[in-house]
Amino acid sequence: MTDDQLQFIDYRKPKLEAGYYQFDAKQRFQGESSSDKMQVCVAGERVSIDPKFIFAQYPPPGEKGDFSDTIPHISFTKGSLPWLRSAYDKDDELDAGENYEIYEPWLYLLTTNQNDVEEGSVRLNGPIPLEELNKGVYFPLNQKASLIADISLPAASKTVRTIDVKKSLFNKLILNGRLNTKDKDQLEYLAHIRRRWQPVGDEIRLMSTTKADLNSGDLSKLAELNLPRGSSVSVISKDRGWLVQNSLKGDMLIDAVPTVDNHFVVQKMSLKRELSVLVSNRFGQSATSENASRYPGGLENTASVLSLESYLTEAVLSEIRLLSDNDYLRFIVLTSWDFYCQPAKINFEERAKALDVNAFKLPDRKIQQANDFSDRLQAGLVAVPHQYRQGAQSISWYRGPLSPTTMGDFSTIQLSELERCHLNNSYSATDADKLLRFHRKEGMFDITYSAAYELGRFLSFKNSQFLSALTQYKRARSRYVTLTDSDEVRNNAAAQRGINIARLPYAKLDETEMESQKSDIHQWLMELGDLSAVPNWYLIPDPDLLPSRCLRVFSIDPKWIQSLWLGALSLNGRPDITYALFEECHQALWNQLPQHGVLLRSDIVWAYPELMVEMRNVGDASTHLNLDLETYKGDNADEYTDFIEQQCPLSPITIKRDLAKDTLLVCTQVPFDYASLALPPESLHYGSDFNYQTHLYTKDIKFRGTTAIEGLEIPMTDNKLAIIDVTALSEAIVTQLTAVLQSKPENADYIDGLSHFKSARFSRFMLEGEPKVEFTVGLENTGTQE
Repeated sequence: MTDDQLQFIDYRKPKLEAGYYQFDAKQRFQGESSSDKMQVCVAGERVSIDPKFIFAQYPPPGEKGDFSDTIPHISFTKGSLPWLRSAYDKDDELDAGENYEIYEPWLYLLTTNQNDVEEGSVRLNGPIPLEELNKGVYFPLNQKASLIADISLPAASKTVRTIDVKKSLFNKLILNGRLNTKDKDQLEYLAHIRRRWQPVGDEIRLMSTTKADLNSGDLSKLAELNLPRGSSVSVISKDRGWLVQNSLKGDMLIDAVPTVDNHFVVQKMSLKRELSVLVSNRFGQSATSENASRYPGGLENTASVLSLESYLTEAVLSEIRLLSDNDYLRFIVLTSWDFYCQPAKINFEERAKALDVNAFKLPDRKIQQANDFSDRLQAGLVAVPHQYRQGAQSISWYRGPLSPTTMGDFSTIQLSELERCHLNNSYSATDADKLLRFHRKEGMFDITYSAAYELGRFLSFKNSQFLSALTQYKRARSRYVTLTDSDEVRNNAAAQRGINIARLPYAKLDETEMESQKSDIHQWLMELGDLSAVPNWYLIPDPDLLPSRCLRVFSIDPKWIQSLWLGALSLNGRPDITYALFEECHQALWNQLPQHGVLLRSDIVWAYPELMVEMRNVGDASTHLNLDLETYKGDNADEYTDFIEQQCPLSPITIKRDLAKDTLLVCTQVPFDYASLALPPESLHYGSDFNYQTHLYTKDIKFRGTTAIEGLEIPMTDNKLAIIDVTALSEAIVTQLTAVLQSKPENADYIDGLSHFKSARFSRFMLEGEPKVEFTVGLENTGTQE
């Protein structure tokens, strides 16, 4: 199966731009005519952006690192947002002709820093009423009047966030130093669409298909693909990819897989996510060597999403031309975030490689300090305060469900008959005391399983749906008398249950109702079993078990989960039914439970919300059971990726959940000895190489996996301010890439496509990735847990 694919699109305009429209309706009858007018408002973001539409920001908010080679960007889950309004005259599109469409975004991502503020090039303002937008600065009067009159704006939006920018800086940032509307490509390149596609089903082998058939867009007729009726197919990349569009079923991607036996193999892919992306045209900047001491935490950079609505019309630009370079222009800020630039290289790779990887137990230094209890601590136990029923205080051992050692088999019941209160065919009420253990050596109780039992009871008391289902199920089952032909047998069975009725009714349980009750019981037990209902302090009873910047590996203790379940099922008494129900639930649910996993605590968790975690079993794929990945990679660089991805079994992730802002829980059902952290395609950012000595920005341009242009020097509008001349950069990429590719005839179609080089291709070539960080992991082989 192919991996997820990332597709870039130049733009996605809405069916109607936001604003006011007037519809004129005319009706003509014999001898009479009438007309009517109706005004319609198409609402949309104008002065702020709801945080729920923000998918990711890079650099992440509050992040510190060397971002001098990074171009900030922000992505939105609302695909048409950057093209919802217009920065230019709407009449320009009509004047340009029927085949021309203006798609410059109305949003612009401005990057500024503390130096700009201190030098007076930029002023960051507090909230300002709409009526004061042009107070002491330039702001288009028509735009101000339009905002005040806009009834679609909520009352809270009558005050807006703004930023003031000197005309001299505005000129360099927005129009490459040229105050005219002809240089529109500058903004065209700074917004695009990213679409992520995921494989659906198995690969499909096309038995009798030629390249000509595929590239003619005739895929809709191929029975093997079973495409929805009425679909249209277009070629995205010759011999490589096809887009299937259907108004009812949505879009689909057909991705080519390397051919087998002269036949084509393709993979259907569904749209997983579509994002609109705004890219800045200015690099982040660090403090200079002269003033670095003033910014020990790094130079603060601010990325602000500005509204350019109607700001670049010819009328407004004519007014701006009359201003002096020191006059300020005011812009509405829809959202913003800060990050800090410092020379030290701190990024995803560095942060991930700095993680302390170990089994889920106290740090070794802590264990060494308590040498007399090292066996207990190695097994993941920690000492916790314990208050007895009579009020006495003590210290007891406790360990949650996450263990640094393999604890037992999930398929079997780990609780003994005595712990389940079943002895000599007699049943008694279960209780937490049966699960207490006492370690004579230390003179301390171990409350691990008794605490789990009590937690199961307390949590279940709060779940009214489960409690109701359990009560009704137990009541019905306790009254159940098997229906037989013999009244004598039935009477005897009833008498054994304490039922004495002169004329026993011929009735039996409603199986449908009982199944519904059992389904509610199973649902709650699974919430307990997958740990989603368990409080964090029961999982991590001591903060030292999970220090900052660490990755901890664990195995889940089946006996802890079973103790939790037993506590939940013990409610409403009837111990014989509790015993039987426990066994039935275990049999039905044990193979759905997570059994192994990792805990990650790092700022990586919040800084990269789409973090990808992979777990594999390298030991099953190689005779090198203690494989050193770095050594193997160095000796087998060419085969390493294939070895990991094709020969090492992937452990499917069943749980991936944030326990806190900086803490991630990931679980699987099968053992693993390899874990990796990586960023998805959406988290790829934009950047270049920066030479601190020469202050030159360069970029390696890659084409189909190889470097086509090495060290392309990036043209700058202002090198000191790190402002990119985006138009000139795009032209340089096209010119040099054409020269490199034209020597090979098979590139002719791609070269022809470079004549339409816009934001999609530009953003693709400016991408910078982060490498996957890999770890070999394992559980403890020692430890005592009797």
